[in-house]
Amino acid sequence: DDAPKPDTTAALNTTIKMGSAGYVFERFVMLTYFVYIFWHALKNPKNYSFLTFWTLVLHVLYFSIDKASPVAGAATRLLHGMSFVASVAVLAAYSQMAVAGSLYWGSFYEWERQIGLAIGASVEPDLWMYLRKAYEHIWPVLALLIDARLNRAELQRCYRGCSRAFRTALALGGYLALGVTWEQTCQSKDSGADFFAHYALPPWFASARLLAPLGIDATGLAPDTVFSTGQKVIMLLVAAVAQWRIAGSLITKGKAKTS
Repeated sequence: DDAPKPDTTAALNTTIKMGSAGYVFERFVMLTYFVYIFWHALKNPKNYSFLTFWTLVLHVLYFSIDKASPVAGAATRLLHGMSFVASVAVLAAYSQMAVAGSLYWGSFYEWERQIGLAIGASVEPDLWMYLRKAYEHIWPVLALLIDARLNRAELQRCYRGCSRAFRTALALGGYLALGVTWEQTCQSKDSGADFFAHYALPPWFASARLLAPLGIDATGLAPDTVFSTGQKVIMLLVAAVAQWRIAGSLITKGKAKTS
């Protein structure tokens, strides 16, 4: 009579398998990210002047957490949403610049080559470059969605008692703190540099040229102020919607573990 019913046993076995798969996936993503950022740190440390590489370090920290641990709640609440929002925001920002830069230079490859030349790195025309850019900007979003599916029960346990509004606010706040830190430590050093040359973007995005048709004087504004501000607004809006609608529903769907 004390033996578990067939349905209960099957559900338990499925849960164990999902938990094992989630753990393996966490370790796989963490290790591959770590190797990638370590390789870049040795090969071209100037890449860390880009927000993309700061977020890759953030992903390493998040995926190093074993969410099944009973003491992982605080670290998971802090880093999970922050990592997801950062991945979506970086993809949104990169997509905006990729479209503009590709149209200006004639192709995505040429735009990326110009960015590489700006930081002293040569970009060869091979498949590796495209795979690398997909790994840096698209894979982080996919990895976090897969993680939310495989580790849903663990995430539900870690977030127990937290509303969707709280999770979204915490994620956005954490990402903003990361972004401001990056901006103050990396962008401020390049304050005298040409923003549009650094990112190989069209010069017509300069503040004066964008505001001139509106009859607004851009005196006193940095050349990239209008473009950068608009880009940040779009990044945050896209990331907030994704965190609320996608990550929020993935975590709350289904039943959480009770033990």
